[in-house]
Amino acid sequence: MKFPQSVFFDCDGVILESVNIKTEAFRDLFSDTPEHGERMTRFHLANLGVSRYDKFRYYYDEVLRRPMPEGEMERLDKEFSRLVFERILSCPMVEGAEEFFETHSRRCPMFIVSASPEPELRRIIEARGLSRHFAGVFGSPKSKTQNVRDAVGSRKLDPERCAFVGDAEADWKAAKETGIPFIARLTPGKEEFWQQAGVAQVPNLVTLAEALSRLS
Repeated sequence: MKFPQSVFFDCDGVILESVNIKTEAFRDLFSDTPEHGERMTRFHLANLGVSRYDKFRYYYDEVLRRPMPEGEMERLDKEFSRLVFERILSCPMVEGAEEFFETHSRRCPMFIVSASPEPELRRIIEARGLSRHFAGVFGSPKSKTQNVRDAVGSRKLDPERCAFVGDAEADWKAAKETGIPFIARLTPGKEEFWQQAGVAQVPNLVTLAEALSRLS
């Protein structure tokens, strides 16, 4: 079975079943004003794979329509991390993920590219015992596109021989901007979008190795 030169993975919804945890965290973070909490939840769901910092800026720019006070970004970030961190440590992995990485992570360099803050992301991956599977774990403040470009450049990879596995439009955009073939992990409500985009799809990671071999 042929295999890509390298594989890039989003984390939430691709490796860990953690999307709902972060959705609930956005609702809870702004729960003092319920209509704001619901609006931010909708915005989050419409922009999966986008940095939480961009979403915090949206809250002040578009919802409250006032400048963000000094120190508020740090406060929101700290509270959001508190809401999600312990729950992500215990959430299930996407079906087939553990078996895939145990079997295939030595076949080529694999990377995590997420919109989560990089220090927090690395703590989670380390605590989950997954670090040994990855040549790099990258998050914000750099964009997904920039992190992929940096990894491709430093490793002298051929983008057309790599693959990006994601579940959000932001992942697909990063793959397109770097010339890397994309595979979508299907999540509820996205089937029609990926079909119209003509993107390869997998329901989980059970069949990912086969899907990757078809890209090669």
